[in-house]
Amino acid sequence: MIPIAIVGGGGWGTALAITMARLERDVRLWVYEPYLVETMIATGENPIYLPSVRIPPSVRVSNSVEEVLAGVQIVILAVPSHVYRQVLSHILPLLNGDMWFVSATKGIENETLMRMSEVIADVARPRFVPCIAAISGPTFALEVARGEPTALVVASPDESLRLYLQRELSAPRFRLYTNPDLIGVEISAAVKNIIAIAAGVVEGLGLGSNPAAALITRGLAEMTRLVVACGGRRETLSGLAGLGDLV
Repeated sequence: MIPIAIVGGGGWGTALAITMARLERDVRLWVYEPYLVETMIATGENPIYLPSVRIPPSVRVSNSVEEVLAGVQIVILAVPSHVYRQVLSHILPLLNGDMWFVSATKGIENETLMRMSEVIADVARPRFVPCIAAISGPTFALEVARGEPTALVVASPDESLRLYLQRELSAPRFRLYTNPDLIGVEISAAVKNIIAIAAGVVEGLGLGSNPAAALITRGLAEMTRLVVACGGRRETLSGLAGLGDLV
């Protein structure tokens, strides 16, 4: 059984831990707040970020990065983008080139405009060259945690890595598709939030379906131009990380 470390005890990290536990994996979940760790262990749920969803007893919740990362093969990073570099720098002494890193965070680093995979590489490369993938798509943490059907994309230019992750992380109700376009998947995941906020404004103002449809359509076109300009693939935007996540 290959152990999996999930770094980040928010709603999404907790949902991923619950999903991986259903596969009978050795799952460790690193949570920053010591008081939250105690509460999660005592109550069997994450009362702050994912209340009323039971965490399987097989998930090892800990505030110790040493305990969580010891002997793991797959490291899933599910911390907010604004603390991504800080957390990676904190755990770097325990990381090595034999680990496979999966970014589950949607966003861009504010100061550098780096994608999350670029931040991983930037932090790790003084010591080793990391193998990196990203998972993204239309996901609500609560629905994933409840076991409702979900489809995502796992992206990496390394074919063997993405096929391995597809095989190891997929579940009957948690299906992973593969894509070599790491750039396109990560940019789509970050930029779609802007369109989503605008769509919420349209709905809040009661402007109707016509402007909402126009916003999504033209927003997708703008996302496509940005992805292509950054070196990604146009067709990525028609998949789960683009249109799928946008709607």
